[in-house]
Amino acid sequence: MKKDFFEDKLDRLDPLTKLYDRTVLTEYAIELTRQKTPFLFCFLDIDNFKNLNDNYGHQFGDDVLVEFAKVLKDYVKPIGTIARYGGDEFIIVFPGDFDYDQTWKICFDILNIPKQLENSKIKDAGITLTLGCARYPLNANDIDGIIELSDKALYRGKMKGRNCFIIYLPEKHANIDLKTERDKVVSSTYLHNLVYKKIVEGKNLKEDIKEVFDYFIDYFMIDHLCIQDDKNIYFEARHNLCKDTPFYAIPYEEMKSSFIGNNAVLSKNKISEDDKASKFLYRLFNDGIYSICYVRIKINDHLYGYLRADVNNNDRGRIWQSLHKDILQVIANYIATKLDSLKLELKDL
Repeated sequence: MKKDFFEDKLDRLDPLTKLYDRTVLTEYAIELTRQKTPFLFCFLDIDNFKNLNDNYGHQFGDDVLVEFAKVLKDYVKPIGTIARYGGDEFIIVFPGDFDYDQTWKICFDILNIPKQLENSKIKDAGITLTLGCARYPLNANDIDGIIELSDKALYRGKMKGRNCFIIYLPEKHANIDLKTERDKVVSSTYLHNLVYKKIVEGKNLKEDIKEVFDYFIDYFMIDHLCIQDDKNIYFEARHNLCKDTPFYAIPYEEMKSSFIGNNAVLSKNKISEDDKASKFLYRLFNDGIYSICYVRIKINDHLYGYLRADVNNNDRGRIWQSLHKDILQVIANYIATKLDSLKLELKDL
């Protein structure tokens, strides 16, 4: 059926990537549902593609899309069909009744496709992907439902930090609400207000910090949140996906050289064995920490400690978005303000 369906669709190609346009693959998925043929449906985004255009120029962005589309098509062709959805987004349909493990293997292979790109400049740009997938008829019985659930899975992957794939599971993802751009602004304002009310207006700083950490561990899907001073760790919160390994306080002397100038935030999307030159980062790598976002808790010249967000369950790391860094910095600033007003140190809480 696949060959027959696409025989008269060669005039409906995306002019840049030479892939089918989105309407062709949507029609194909509809035809599969009419025939009651099971299939796997995937949304795929190139992470932070706007930054590639801004930093390297739009011609470079087009080159990325063309080469990526070629390599992805070569992988998909034996088992599925791909289309450009628009911009940096693609959709893929794999006809067949795939179980979870088979779906996981396909997604894992696709996630590693950027390593196969031949253009060295494109490879050096550090391109990563996020995928969201759903299966017909396991997850929904029509194409609209499958698209919505795949979109929810993709959204969850972006909230998790990107550079990952999410296979839709109703017990985990059914209650996800997709956000419009306006909703994201409202969401950011809401999160700022939530932190302010808890930390600044709260009556018990110790309990308020714990509550805020527990909330953001789940909201941002961060493996581990804590505060540390020069010797000790306080207020540890762990996501249920966090590996059950200990976290240690890092001496200030090792940390401070990694903060550039007056920057209050230090983030590293991926820590690997290649970071041997940095004693600080290499210590983290040896401790099984693969990505960090650390923020100074400081007011005037008084350093109370550091707010730490650590990733230890995924050696691919994660991509820290501006919203993550912004909210973590807000939390750190409000904690510093409250400690200053109470004339307390972390060890006093």
